[in-house]
Amino acid sequence: MRKVFIIYAKRLLIFFMMIVISFSVIYASSYDASKYLKVESIVLYPKEPVPGEYLSIKLIIRNVGYEELRRVKSKLIVRNHFSKEFTFVIRRLRAGEVFRKVFRLYIPPEKEQKLAFLVKFGDEEEPQLLKTVEVKSEDINPIIVYFKTSKSVVNSGDTVKLYWGLRGIVKELKIKYEVLGHKLKRRSGYIRVRNRKVGSITVKPEFPTTYKLVAKFLIRKAIDNSSHFKVFELSKLVKVKTRPLIKYFKADPSVVTPSSSTRYPAETRINCDIRGATEAKLICGGSIYKINPWGDIVRVSPDIQ
Repeated sequence: MRKVFIIYAKRLLIFFMMIVISFSVIYASSYDASKYLKVESIVLYPKEPVPGEYLSIKLIIRNVGYEELRRVKSKLIVRNHFSKEFTFVIRRLRAGEVFRKVFRLYIPPEKEQKLAFLVKFGDEEEPQLLKTVEVKSEDINPIIVYFKTSKSVVNSGDTVKLYWGLRGIVKELKIKYEVLGHKLKRRSGYIRVRNRKVGSITVKPEFPTTYKLVAKFLIRKAIDNSSHFKVFELSKLVKVKTRPLIKYFKADPSVVTPSSSTRYPAETRINCDIRGATEAKLICGGSIYKINPWGDIVRVSPDIQ
């Protein structure tokens, strides 16, 4: 019994020693992280930040030491007239390996700004300054540079790309569409798009459709020697024409037996679906039938020769 107790006591002692060693390694890694971690580069996209838009920040960090680092608590700090902190943890980084992390920052729409990027590893007292960037103000008249389509005439249901390019501080962006010349209940609506100065979207018009790009901009307005912003709206229109497309056109039955009766003549049902057409007519012998082009069933009496 005594031997069993000694064995279990030794095992317990070894277990506690391993816990103490692992905690000391983690603490040492956090404490000495600034000596071994080096920021190789900081990449901004776009390279020249624009007020009123988001900025992507990519950090590339290398372990230049000879030991593996674990669970290093770190911070990326962005300073302007505001201060924004991004906290992240480097869970495991071997010697010579690289750690990458991407952050996203919204830049407020102001005139003069200077961004300072700093990083702090572990228990460093003062963060390291990485880079300073001046944000150029877009205090200009906003315009829609272009709004165009990849094709002006397409078959009904084909894909079309809408392209746009803007200048200025974009607050809101949407595309209004209006379907022309058909009798469906829903004739118009809005397509929400991301507030990008340059972008594109794919649409599939089945009928002739107009697309209107509606952009709301922020423009500067001086009041009492201070800067204020007001919303300014611009729009531009494009039109896509569609060619009718016969999806199907069939008769049921396709073969009609002649009938000598005038009261009950031979009949067949015409079933059709013609996309992109506003009206359609069916000529059968000497008769003309007006049919619904986007799906209709008509009884006709063909001339039997």
